[in-house]
Amino acid sequence: MPEILPIVNAVDGVIGSKERLLVHRDGDVHRVSHVWVYNSSGEVLCHKRSQEVELKPGVWDILVGGHVSFGDSYQETALRELEEEYGLKADEPSLSHLFKDRVDITTPQGKCNKFVDAYAFKYQGSELSLKFDRRAASELKWISLNRLEEIKEDEEQSKDFFGFLIFDKASSGIRKLL
Repeated sequence: MPEILPIVNAVDGVIGSKERLLVHRDGDVHRVSHVWVYNSSGEVLCHKRSQEVELKPGVWDILVGGHVSFGDSYQETALRELEEEYGLKADEPSLSHLFKDRVDITTPQGKCNKFVDAYAFKYQGSELSLKFDRRAASELKWISLNRLEEIKEDEEQSKDFFGFLIFDKASSGIRKLL
């Protein structure tokens, strides 16, 4: 069954719905949730995207995220993605809201015009307790915010990473939470 996404207007009000593939093909504005998992040492949990994913296979991703399905909220989507991608069961109070922003990009799959609602989640458990989805990721590692900033500025190194488009805002928000 195809995934149905809400189509939104310039102020993020729902004005319709459409299949995900058509949303990207047509450049409709839609909703996405991002979650940055961090620890008390100022490191972000990153995952290497599996070769099976449609967008940017084999590169390191610095966040978990997903499209907000029709009828779901940004927070529900953030919590679902945390559980699906890292096996972390969380609740709404454990998410710290970082920002909401409009992002418009063009990818090989089409136009991606979206509102991104970004959250931070402080992970306090053992890395061994993480049960990540191997269809989505092949490995996990913690990378310090400082190191991620260095990678972002290095054109060659940044090619191996995904998610830097809104990194500065997320990094600033996480630093305030530390």
